[in-house]
Amino acid sequence: MKAFCLGDKETVIGFNLAGVEGKEIYDPFSAKEAFSVALADEEIAVVIITEKTAALVRKEVDAQIYSRKFPLVIEIPDKDGPAKDRKEIKELIKEAVGISI
Repeated sequence: MKAFCLGDKETVIGFNLAGVEGKEIYDPFSAKEAFSVALADEEIAVVIITEKTAALVRKEVDAQIYSRKFPLVIEIPDKDGPAKDRKEIKELIKEAVGISI
């Protein structure tokens, strides 16, 4: 099982240095194509995708996240930091569990 990274050049290079393969994304078309290829690869257990890249294919990312199928999809900030509209962990827990902590 392996991980795979999708995102901007700097993020992909950083993950390459840690031994994780990846694909640099330039536009919605390349994002959709690379995400589909990553999901189809049975060796990939985790897809690490930057928030900006995920925003380009939000429908597909959400469908994978909520399907509870492998691979696991993890959104991370890119070189510019977290997205402005990013939900806090408390909000995510409330959505997932239904209670506020």
